[in-house]
Amino acid sequence: MQTCLRAFFERIPHLLYFLAQDEGFLGDWLTSYVAHRASVDFVIYNRVSNRPLLAVEVDGFAFHENNPAQLERDSLKNEVLHTYGMPLLRLPTTGSGEEQRIRTALDQADALWTQLEARGPVP
Repeated sequence: MQTCLRAFFERIPHLLYFLAQDEGFLGDWLTSYVAHRASVDFVIYNRVSNRPLLAVEVDGFAFHENNPAQLERDSLKNEVLHTYGMPLLRLPTTGSGEEQRIRTALDQADALWTQLEARGPVP
């Protein structure tokens, strides 16, 4: 699998905004959320197709634990990415084994996209 990691200073709000504009799959609430600079921490792209392969969120313990507003935003982000079939890996800063979790998530995402592409063109 040929992938490269790209981290953006603006992260990936353009991807989420693009998805919200695409065919109206999101309701008004999620579209509004995405339009207000929703982002993810990292996106891993396929080097050959330049297609986003996997979104990665790093969840800081102090910011995410017992923070209902942040947990709600995380839930909205999960829903947006799920709606468009974009795999998401959440890594807590208190976790361990990140390298293996990332490798496993990449393998699963690559298999998913390969399966989808075999069915026909993926937008």
